[in-house]
Amino acid sequence: MHAIWLAKVWVILRECNVRLFQQKEKVLPKLLDKIKLLSLWWMKASKIGFDFDINNWWDNPTMFLG
Repeated sequence: MHAIWLAKVWVILRECNVRLFQQKEKVLPKLLDKIKLLSLWWMKASKIGFDFDINNWWDNPTMFLG
């Protein structure tokens, strides 16, 4: 759960910076996709036995955290 929480914070802070300094904004579904993708990358990098594919993770990321 920490990886998902950290991914949320990271994406929100980056989006705040983009909105503030570049006057651009992304829609909520795009931000949620970034959170899912980033948390999947972090989980694969930190856990050697994490063999779930992106399709299963995309459908329900919290199911695989145990």
